[in-house]
Amino acid sequence: MKVIVLVSVFLCFSSSVHALDCTYWWGKADPEIKTDGPAIDETVSANVIAGIECLLKLEGRKRRGIRFGSKPEVSQRVPMASVEVNALYTISELFYGSDAFATAVALIGVPPQLSGEFGTLVFNSDEDTAKAFRSYRKWFQRVKEIGLKESRHCRLDPLANSGVRWY
Repeated sequence: MKVIVLVSVFLCFSSSVHALDCTYWWGKADPEIKTDGPAIDETVSANVIAGIECLLKLEGRKRRGIRFGSKPEVSQRVPMASVEVNALYTISELFYGSDAFATAVALIGVPPQLSGEFGTLVFNSDEDTAKAFRSYRKWFQRVKEIGLKESRHCRLDPLANSGVRWY
C-alpha cells in the first residue's frame, strides 16, 4: 500500500515539475521550440496555471507563430500571427477549454483600426498586442487570487476593458 501511495505522489510531483518546464507550453506557440517530452494534462488546474505563467513570458517574440489565419467559416483574411499572439490565443484556449472565443488567431482594436486607401482592418498591431498582454497579466493575477475554477465560473474575460478583442 505504501508503495502505491509513494508512486502516486511521485507521478503527481513529476507531472507538476514537467508542467513548470516552459518548453512544453512554449512549443504550443513557437514553431522553433521542439517538445519531445510527454504531454501535460491540461485539465489539471495547477498545470493550466503553470502554462499561463510560461506563455506570458513570450511577449516580444515577433516571429511567425505556430498558428495563424481565420477559421474555415470566416471569409476575412487575417495576417500572420506572431509567437506572442499565439501565446495569448493558447492561454485563452487553456482557460476556456476550447477555441470558441475567436474566429481567428488575430487581435483587433476596439473600435477596430483601419489602414490604407480601402480601410483595411488592422490586426495584431504592436499597440493592441501590448494592451492585450497588460490585460492578460492583470486578469491572471485575479485568476491566481480566486482560483481557476472560480474564474471560469465567473467567466472572467482576459481582455475585459482592454480596448482589444479576439477577432
